[in-house]
Amino acid sequence: MGIKNRGISLKIKFVGIILVMVVVLFATLGSLCYSVLGKMLDDDASQNLNLMVRQYVLQVDNKLCRVEDAAKGVDAYVSGQLGSAYEISDPSVRESFQQYIEQYFVTLAGNNNDVVACYMTFNPELTGDGTQGFYYCKSEDGTLAAAEVTDVLKFSESENAWFYQPIEKQSAVWLDPYFSPKSNMLVISYVLPVYIDDVLVGVVGIDMDFDKLIKYVSGFTVMDTGVSYLKNNDGTVHYHLGFYDEGDDAHGDKDVTVTENANKMTQATSDKYVIRYRYNGEDKAMVFATLENGMKLVIEADYAVAFSSRGVLLTWIFAIGIISCIVTVGVSYYYSSRLTRSLRELTDASHRIANGDLRVQIPDVDSHDEVADLTRSIKTVVNSLKTYTVDMETKAFVDQMTKVKNKSAFNSTVESIDEQIRDGVARFAVVMCDLNYLKVTNDKYGHSAGDDAITRAAHVICEHFPLSSVFRIGGDEFVVILTEHDFRIRQKLIYDFGEHLKALDKDPHDINNISLSFGASEFHAGEDPDFNTVYKRADERMYQMKQELHKKHGIGLR
Repeated sequence: MGIKNRGISLKIKFVGIILVMVVVLFATLGSLCYSVLGKMLDDDASQNLNLMVRQYVLQVDNKLCRVEDAAKGVDAYVSGQLGSAYEISDPSVRESFQQYIEQYFVTLAGNNNDVVACYMTFNPELTGDGTQGFYYCKSEDGTLAAAEVTDVLKFSESENAWFYQPIEKQSAVWLDPYFSPKSNMLVISYVLPVYIDDVLVGVVGIDMDFDKLIKYVSGFTVMDTGVSYLKNNDGTVHYHLGFYDEGDDAHGDKDVTVTENANKMTQATSDKYVIRYRYNGEDKAMVFATLENGMKLVIEADYAVAFSSRGVLLTWIFAIGIISCIVTVGVSYYYSSRLTRSLRELTDASHRIANGDLRVQIPDVDSHDEVADLTRSIKTVVNSLKTYTVDMETKAFVDQMTKVKNKSAFNSTVESIDEQIRDGVARFAVVMCDLNYLKVTNDKYGHSAGDDAITRAAHVICEHFPLSSVFRIGGDEFVVILTEHDFRIRQKLIYDFGEHLKALDKDPHDINNISLSFGASEFHAGEDPDFNTVYKRADERMYQMKQELHKKHGIGLR
């Protein structure tokens, strides 16, 4: 009863100590992993969002640059056709020139589906008339048709920004979105002053369908719940799909409460960071980049969705922790039970041996710990030192994973064969085998799958050479030494072995696939001075086969 009570106590202590150690260790490592990996995952999420917005900016800028290129093409055309800006003062010259420039401009702009109008107004100081020029607007059939030219002299600079702004800045400008009565839609305009020798010839402009651009931007995919939209440079207006309709939810930066990286709001891009803010009580994440026309393209998503990886990581850490504790308790309880049971049995056996009863049966054990050593020691005393020695030698020459002979047994066999060679009685052949794609298996499925592949490879080899010595001399390397009966039928055995391997090796990416490269060589008396010569010859042939498989499947030699 006393022994039993002490066993239970030892078991509880063992399980308790292991459990506490695991909990403390896992809590420490889990916290560290969550902190470090969580930061890395957050950085990756931020960078991915910024990479996404930059990719979308390229798509939108492509549309804007096509408009700019068309206007710049007209600028170059004007400079090439007129020797002087003052030539347009002559009505006949201006009329002839306008016919060519109209045809060129309309053709150029009409090929762009986003363009709704193109126009050019000549400098009224040279023509004496504010209506000299042309204006083409997209009609119902989708073509550009001539429309009435606006008289720029009848409007102030603020009312005719498309004409006066580029002249004032002496450079091309993109105008903010505005409603065009002629096109009857919301547009953005690219206007460019045309000069020859610093003398203004006129202003050319192209109107884009802003509604269409908004719809295009709104179609960008941003995670599961995210949206994309445009906003003006200072963030006062956010242009959502249908933003100007009654009841829309458009808002400006002033309507949001920025909680992280507020200093980035006024910059040209969010760079590699994410703007975190709250809007209508919701936690949001936003990134942006500036477009060619000065507006900003924004993508936003729910913060929890954008940074869901950290939550997933925490869930996995927690789940692994719980599973680890359960497994630890189960395993430690199992082994502590075995330990205490073995100790009780050994204690009983030692008492009987001490009383002279050498007929005691020491229980067999399959572990390799101190209790097993004690058991084997006592069993050796009872059964004889010779039995103990033979048992230990057997264990020393067997590979524990594959159950074939190990490198020590191989070295011993090589020494024996070299003695036979020196005595002139050696007759043997060597088959060198190496497992293919082990690195692929380890990388893709883990080292446990690799160990399983090595074990199955050993089984295949032993199955084909049942009467020969099979050795595992390395991680995935095996050597078969054919003697006696197997040596006499070596050609058939090796041929059948190769055919069987061909049938097994179907798909290098299949975890259940077994693929072996092998090379065979036999000893030639009078030519081969030792075993190593035959071994190297078989190894070279094996390596040639491995190279051929590498070329066939395009997979590394390991």
